[in-house]
Amino acid sequence: MEEYQIGLQMYAVKHVAEDDLITTLKKIKKIGYNAIELVGYYSFSPGAIRQITKKIGLVIPSVHVPLRIYDEQKIEKDFERSAQFVAEVGSRNIVIPWLPIREKIKQHEVVFLQQLLKTLAKIAANHKIQLVLHNFSREFMTVDSDRFVIDQIIENLDEHQIRLELDIGKIYMNGHDPVEVYNRYESRTQFLHLRSVKEGRSDCLLEHGVIDYKRILPQLNNLKDKVMYIEQQVHLQRALEDAQMNFQYVTQILQASGGQARADVGQYQSGTHGMNNGQKYQNQY
Repeated sequence: MEEYQIGLQMYAVKHVAEDDLITTLKKIKKIGYNAIELVGYYSFSPGAIRQITKKIGLVIPSVHVPLRIYDEQKIEKDFERSAQFVAEVGSRNIVIPWLPIREKIKQHEVVFLQQLLKTLAKIAANHKIQLVLHNFSREFMTVDSDRFVIDQIIENLDEHQIRLELDIGKIYMNGHDPVEVYNRYESRTQFLHLRSVKEGRSDCLLEHGVIDYKRILPQLNNLKDKVMYIEQQVHLQRALEDAQMNFQYVTQILQASGGQARADVGQYQSGTHGMNNGQKYQNQY
């Protein structure tokens, strides 16, 4: 039976985590999640967050960091600080949440983004972490018959320099089949965001949205090697209740296709003492 890695994007529980991070993390673990993706510091030091999550039994495969994209003089310095935080918190992947892509992007803007990502990849590598790009929507605008904007931006960067976090919701809302996009970029993809919307593009429970995850997830190759982060930014109920319902829904889909949520988290940990079963993954996560 396949074992899958299901995490929670912390923006899904933003307000309750800001009120009481430790209690929120304990409840996330109790639901069944084994990983989280950070989006902020919650007034804790990186070392404290690392110890808290380790004690609870959660790991942090990746962290979303802000990018001061409109202040070129401070981009690198800010990113350097963010990379240091990500490394100290025990994660191995630093994620850029979005890039400023205009509807009609010009060639000089493409060149700027190419150079920027190359620079950020070097900074990440200096901290022994991996640069990851999370797509918003315009990355998958078509520029010719068979190429997207994202192809232009990353064409000079190999998979060791930059990997992808594919947002299924954003891809769907941009008019593309998530299965086709995933298969095209599977080798470069390390993380997925599972998110859905109802009519009007408002967030909702995965089960109630227009995106057919029962069709999509069983068709994704090598899914057991990825981390799936569940994300829901708008809640009809309480955030943690929605997080539980979404976890159960995804787990049911995976079980129906012969899989289960992975219980152990050793492969994610970046321990410094001795060898463990997850040692071979340390450079990856």
